[in-house]
Amino acid sequence: MVEETRKTLDIMMPGSGYVGGASHDTILEETPVENVLAMFDTIQEHGRYF
Repeated sequence: MVEETRKTLDIMMPGSGYVGGASHDTILEETPVENVLAMFDTIQEHGRYF
């Protein structure tokens, strides 16, 4: 999940204005909690503009 989130950040961050989060405005029930936490941790660590 970390690698996929990093790839998405690399695509979406240039030019600014992206919003990181789960798709479809919700986290699906079948999504493993570990995946959600990994996504949020990766966005927190690598998804900031300086």
